[in-house]
Amino acid sequence: MQQRFCTCGFPVWVQYLLSEKNCGTLFWSTVYRTGRVLTLCPSCGRALHIDDLS
Repeated sequence: MQQRFCTCGFPVWVQYLLSEKNCGTLFWSTVYRTGRVLTLCPSCGRALHIDDLS
């Protein structure tokens, strides 16, 4: 996993999923000591896209 940041600064962990047929990403937050899969930033509500994260 790799730590990235939303444009608002919220930390997000990125997990890359690779297989023979496709690849994808999962976004995780561990801020509250529990992992959960994200589609939106919990801080600002923006949709998470790998190209927008720093």
